[in-house]
Amino acid sequence: MEHLSPEFLTARQRGHGNVNVSGQPSWELGCIMLEMILGDFPFLFNGPIPVADELTRDYVWTACHKCNPPGALSDAVVHRIADLLCSLVEVDPVNRCRIQGAVEALRQCSL
Repeated sequence: MEHLSPEFLTARQRGHGNVNVSGQPSWELGCIMLEMILGDFPFLFNGPIPVADELTRDYVWTACHKCNPPGALSDAVVHRIADLLCSLVEVDPVNRCRIQGAVEALRQCSL
């Protein structure tokens, strides 16, 4: 249940049978990647909707930077990865990065 997107949880709570879940896979990917970096699920549940718990770009950037062994990745690459993670868990599904966009962003990180 932790990895269900906010729009899915809202529709489920309201009893709506139809919900656009096109943003669900990217939400799940972002949650799992953040859990790997932060060591814990990145959101608190305040009712049915996950709420960011100090999940700012600076917070994620700092966590990503701490996981980066010295000299492994440049700060610019770490910053791009942090931005990607934040965009994957964007609460608004319209503004959320999709899987294909994430793949392209990761390719750019390797340049």
